[in-house]
Formats: sequence, structure tokens, C-alpha cells
Amino acid sequence: MIPEKTLQHYLFTTTDFLIDRKPFSDQAAILFQSAINKEVKLYVAAISFNNVYYTIRQVRSHAKTMNLIKLLEQYIEIIAVDSAVLKTRLYLSLKILKMRFKVLRLNL
Repeated sequence: MIPEKTLQHYLFTTTDFLIDRKPFSDQAAILFQSAINKEVKLYVAAISFNNVYYTIRQVRSHAKTMNLIKLLEQYIEIIAVDSAVLKTRLYLSLKILKMRFKVLRLNL
């Protein structure tokens, strides 16, 4: 097992993996297996579990869907995405967008 401070950290998109959306699901499966092997650390936004439930519940029973969510939760750390996080991301995105716009204007 690799010490946690040297692990690579990834924000994981569960839906691609679970609905087998190619080509993303193949890469996600490798990442998930690496998390099971404690070779990487995976994170998921809390809202992702709502999305997983909704998506999987369309084709599986409530009990099977909840078992899958419990399995995922063992290997993926859930991170909060609240108003402060979203506002920070929005601010940074706007700042980056403004910088790109300036670069584009200079290149015209």
C-alpha cells in the first residue's frame, strides 16, 4: 500500500462508470480498481450519489441500488459542494474566462 500523502487524488464521475458510457467507463473502471487496491484516492461530489441513485434505480430495485451506493461509499470519499465552493469556482471560472478573453483580443 502506498502512503496516502504520495497517492494521486482524483475527482471521480460515478455515472460514466456505472452506466458503462464508453470510452470514459474503461478509464473509470481502472481508477476504481486502483482505489480498491489503495493505489489512488477518489473523491466524489455529494450530489453524485443522488445522480447514481436516480440513474441506477431506473433499471434496478431500490435494495440493489442502495447496496451499490454503499459499496461505492467504501472506496470513494464524499466531498461537500456548498454555496461557498460553487461561488469560489464561479469566481475562478470568470477570472480565467476574462484572462482568456484578453489573450484572444491581443491575438486578433
